Amino acid sequence: MKYQIFAKSVLMVILSLFLSQVQAKGSVKGFYAIAYDMKTNKYLYTAYHRDYFENNRIVRRSTLYKNKKGKIGHRYVNFNNSKIAPNFSFKDIRRGYEQGVIIKKDNVLLYSKESKSAKKKKSFVKLKDNLVVDEGFDFFVMKNWSILMSGQKIIFKYAVPSQRDYYTFNIQKVGFMTIKGKKCLKIKLSVNSMVLKMFVDNIIVSYALDDKRPMSYHGISNISNLEGKSYKVNLYFNYK
Repeated sequence: MKYQIFAKSVLMVILSLFLSQVQAKGSVKGFYAIAYDMKTNKYLYTAYHRDYFENNRIVRRSTLYKNKKGKIGHRYVNFNNSKIAPNFSFKDIRRGYEQGVIIKKDNVLLYSKESKSAKKKKSFVKLKDNLVVDEGFDFFVMKNWSILMSGQKIIFKYAVPSQRDYYTFNIQKVGFMTIKGKKCLKIKLSVNSMVLKMFVDNIIVSYALDDKRPMSYHGISNISNLEGKSYKVNLYFNYK
């Protein structure tokens, strides 16, 4: 009996040490964003984000999209190779729409699938030094914060997997705004082509000045209606 108690005590010590190491190496932080229709202000969906960290460095993000009827879709982002050009996958579970980006060395695979019955379309492009992918946009903004604050325009390539290519965009400060009592930097994202500007609307994004976290997004969404038409949203972030 004495040896059993001793063995149990040793096991508990080992277990507590193991758990403390796991907690020290990895952590999870959650936040969410609520999207409203840009014209009617009607509630559309909520995006629930979970960021996973190892040694205080973000390594991946998972996002679950839900509306009043239930789950819409999910997205997985892997930042292991790059925070600005991460690998990611997205799927709308209602329609079966899929899209994503996979980067291997100097090659970028962009793919999309229109519906459950459709074939997946793929294309390969060469990796560019200034390529930004999906959720990597926020880290691109943070990296270039001082340049944006000075009012300079920044030109970069942005991956568009639905078109299986990348396009040239630019971002620039357009002013400041206050959201939930926080002063924010207001940025305009525009396609860098006079021809494409006739078909692609500008996007406005705001970031808190104190911690540089996104506070709002105004523009086309990665979530669409059941007919496949992308929503245009006013989206607001909430942090726990």
